[in-house]
Amino acid sequence: MVRRVSGGASSHGSFLKLVKDFWAIAVALPHELGGILPLCEVEAQLEYRGMKMIEARLGGQEIFIAVTGIGPERAARAARYLIDNYPVTRLLSTGYCGGLQAGIENGAAIVADRVVLAETPEKMLPVDVPLLRRAEQSLASAGIPYHLGTLVTVAKPVLKNSEKERLVAQIPAAAVDMESGALLEGLGNSEKKIASVTVRFIVDALGDELSDTETFLDENAAVKPLSLVREMIRRPKLMAELPGLGRKAGRARSQLTQFVSCFFNIHSKEPEK
Repeated sequence: MVRRVSGGASSHGSFLKLVKDFWAIAVALPHELGGILPLCEVEAQLEYRGMKMIEARLGGQEIFIAVTGIGPERAARAARYLIDNYPVTRLLSTGYCGGLQAGIENGAAIVADRVVLAETPEKMLPVDVPLLRRAEQSLASAGIPYHLGTLVTVAKPVLKNSEKERLVAQIPAAAVDMESGALLEGLGNSEKKIASVTVRFIVDALGDELSDTETFLDENAAVKPLSLVREMIRRPKLMAELPGLGRKAGRARSQLTQFVSCFFNIHSKEPEK
């Protein structure tokens, strides 16, 4: 059941008038949403089975933003909800990812010319070339370094260099995430024609190793305080590692904001610091 957190009484009122292009943006985390929301005029906020959703205007057009939560299962659920409930014609999958190739640094963008699921890398998922070119132009205009390449979607976090090396030996990819492949697979299984583009921003470059955060973060990467305290006692190095991760995520989010602003031709609103 959909729960309306704020806004008007119905998600199928004036917000859903017939338009030529109806955009949806999918991110996994509230932190990623924080890079987009300051650019929006929010009309309503909803929740459905743990998924946060935003009806808004962005760059003068109506859009829908889905905060899917972490992982392919939740991303697939979001795709089904979008297809069943909104007249989506275009989708931007964005947020964070991990680098798998040397020279792709924190904050750089990955424009995915190929998106694959790790368990079925031979399956081609839909990528819209005109939108891909638009994304490249937007990144260039924003002065954001970007790389065109394959993005692989996995079911479990890839934290260590050894895990990254094993993955890229099996699937030559530029970067890894946990949602985009499932989103695009959901679109591909629909009778609707939905053009999509995937642009992700590097948090951990090749050579960066991440701490295991599953024990103290929930499905939306929100901290569970008591669990965090227990982990800090058990793993004293964690206290020193987390600020660095926060800085890297902050840089990725800043680049995400600039990209979305250029992609949707927004010049009037500045994101909050």
